[in-house]
Amino acid sequence: MVKKSGKIFHQFLESIDYNMKENAYLCIAHPHYLDIDPFLNELGFKLLERHKIKMHKSLTRIISVIKKTN
Repeated sequence: MVKKSGKIFHQFLESIDYNMKENAYLCIAHPHYLDIDPFLNELGFKLLERHKIKMHKSLTRIISVIKKTN
């Protein structure tokens, strides 16, 4: 499941990178078990903020605010 989720988020970030203007911002929610930092670094996004939102006992969502820098 993690591998499939990672692929989906990577493809999304690649697509959004192609369509975003330079210095644009993006707010994205992702599961707590998925580390999107390698994708951000690879594609030239800068992480500005990260917040955890506990949904229930076993589910936490991460809200990341990122900026396109290239």
